[in-house]
Amino acid sequence: MNVRKISLFILPISFYICSVPTQEVFLRANQEYKKGDHIYAQTVYQSIEHKGPAIWFNLGNCFYEQKKFVDALIAWRRSQKFGISHISRVAEKSIKRAQDSLGISRGSRMHRFYKEINLLVSSIGLWFLQIIFLFCGIFLLLFISRLWLSSIGRIIGLLLIGILIVSFIGIAASWYDMNYCHAVVKEVNVELSVGPGDDYHRIGSFRQGSEFVIAQERGEWYKIQSPDTHGWLKKDVCEII
Repeated sequence: MNVRKISLFILPISFYICSVPTQEVFLRANQEYKKGDHIYAQTVYQSIEHKGPAIWFNLGNCFYEQKKFVDALIAWRRSQKFGISHISRVAEKSIKRAQDSLGISRGSRMHRFYKEINLLVSSIGLWFLQIIFLFCGIFLLLFISRLWLSSIGRIIGLLLIGILIVSFIGIAASWYDMNYCHAVVKEVNVELSVGPGDDYHRIGSFRQGSEFVIAQERGEWYKIQSPDTHGWLKKDVCEII
C-alpha cells in the first residue's frame, strides 16, 4: 500500500476526529495533495491549529513525498499519540519506510516488542485493559484455592495468570509512554556528551531520525535514554514528539 492509497484510507476517519471548520481546511489540503502539490498541501495542514491524528498522518505523507524523512517520521509518531488504533497501525508501517529511507535501525527486539504492546493497547483501549487486569486479579484472589483442585481449574488458573501478566505489561508500557517525553534527532550525526555542556567528553553519536526518551532537562540540554545508550544532547538538535 503506497502513501497515496494510505492517505485516502485515512480520509473517512478524519470526519469523526476533526471539527467541522477544520474539516473544510483538511479537505482542501487533501485536494492539493491529490493534485501532487505536496508543498502547498503541507502549508495548509500546518495552518490547522488543533491537529488531530488524521492531520498529522497526512502531513507526514506530504513530508515523505518531498523526501523530508525525519519530518515525516515525527508527524507520523505524533499521529500515534492519540491512540486511534487504525491510524497507529498504518502509521507504524509508514514509519518503517521512513526509517529505511534514513538507514537507521528499528531498535532491538525488546524495543520492537514495546512498540507492538503499545499498538495492542491502542487497539484494545487502556481502560478496557485495566478492567481485564482487575477482573483477573480479583477472580484469582477469590477462587485460586478452588481452581487448583482439578486439572481444568489449573488450566483456567494458568490462563488467567497469563492474561494478568500480559495486561500488566500493556498497562506499564502505556504508562511509560504517557509519562516520559519522546524525541527524534533532526540533525545529521549528533554527538552525545557525558554531561550538559560543550566541555564534557563525547561518548558517541546519534544518526538523524534516531528516537529516544528524555529523562531530564537542564538549561539547553536534555539527558536522554535509548535502548543502546544514554547521555546529554543539545535541545536544538532534536524535536519532541
